[in-house]
Amino acid sequence: MKKWLWIMLSVGVITLVFMMNYFIDKSQQQPNIIRSVSLTTSTSPNQQNIVEVKKDV
Repeated sequence: MKKWLWIMLSVGVITLVFMMNYFIDKSQQQPNIIRSVSLTTSTSPNQQNIVEVKKDV
């Protein structure tokens, strides 16, 4: 009888650890919505270098 109690208790604890890990990972994820707007663009005379100023929205 004690053997089954320890087995069930161990399975319960392991399941609880996995569930907590899953929900903690879900709550720490940030939405990946990063948009930027180009404010100005400057190109060198020989077209080799481009400078672009962006603002994150």
